[in-house]
Amino acid sequence: MIPLKRLLILISIALGSCNQTGIGVSAGLKNIVTAPVSLVRSGLKSVTGDTYSNYARQTAELRREEPDSCGDREPPEKGMFAKIRDAMIGVRDEVCTCRPWGTCPPKGCDCKALCPDSFDIFSIHKARTQGSAEDELAFGNGPRVYKNHPATHGYCWGHASITAKFNRLAFFEPSKRVRASANSSAWRSYYSDLIDRIAANEATDVPGFSSLQEFSSHPTIQELLADKVANEWGDKAMTMSGLSAGLSSGRMAPEEIEPLLRDLKRRVAHYQSPQLLFTRLDEKFRTHAVLVSRVEERGGVARICLRDSNDAPAKRGECSNYFDVRRTGAITTSTGKPIGGVHIAGNEDADTIEQLHSLRKRCEKIKGCG
Repeated sequence: MIPLKRLLILISIALGSCNQTGIGVSAGLKNIVTAPVSLVRSGLKSVTGDTYSNYARQTAELRREEPDSCGDREPPEKGMFAKIRDAMIGVRDEVCTCRPWGTCPPKGCDCKALCPDSFDIFSIHKARTQGSAEDELAFGNGPRVYKNHPATHGYCWGHASITAKFNRLAFFEPSKRVRASANSSAWRSYYSDLIDRIAANEATDVPGFSSLQEFSSHPTIQELLADKVANEWGDKAMTMSGLSAGLSSGRMAPEEIEPLLRDLKRRVAHYQSPQLLFTRLDEKFRTHAVLVSRVEERGGVARICLRDSNDAPAKRGECSNYFDVRRTGAITTSTGKPIGGVHIAGNEDADTIEQLHSLRKRCEKIKGCG
């Protein structure tokens, strides 16, 4: 498809989003211009092995090699000294862990175990994948907070993307303070830059706040985050991936169901709360984006628990909003509505790999590795 046709399609989608047209058109234009660069980058990652599937295999391999305890790189002792040494190791293993982000020093634990080049690096924030209220944006998908970018249909994909990025990359430091008066231009600029860094998949300290909920409840921060969510929506939705998801309104084939469920279970096991796009059955472009907290099997029916920006923050992790998936291809919501196509968001893999590299770099610095 030539760029002009792509542009016309993306503009038509944006026009269907009423007040979101401005962001949609500008994002569509930008994505078309940068598409060749993205294609080259994708090709380079395939050549170098920097792909999601390769990291999934690497994670499984490293887990098989993972030591049970801190190991010494010294020859084993014999006789009485061996007993003393074993006792000391036993005490040490009670307080020292040789696992991702563990407490063992590099001399007693290989850095590839402390800061693995695998999805286990995400274990630092594994509790956040379940979507408790403190790990959610304090605002939802409605128009109230998007003062600078009024939206008729909401910015669900941007909301899901920014939530996932903060869950994986934000290190909240409530006892630390910014050296600027609260709400001053310098203070606002500091947190605006901080939000930009996390949106760019960079692991970042967040001083002065204890959680994403507290952070996003602050009026000034909320305005900054709402702008970022809106622009993130444009960057994600106005793409060929977004177009493809919008067109996928037909019922999924039975042979598509099992690979989807396996993929979701694997991502959740790798400490990820993946972004999921779905479209109402036979209603093209009635598309929504959510996060997945877990997948449960219930009597032959798979239940995908959803973190939905249309729900109150406290309810997003309760699995009160879900899909029931039957192997026949039938998918229904918790309210009984039929669903058509369901897909992992097109940005999920690339973002995850960038986040992995950033977290590993941070880990190596903290642990004295590298």
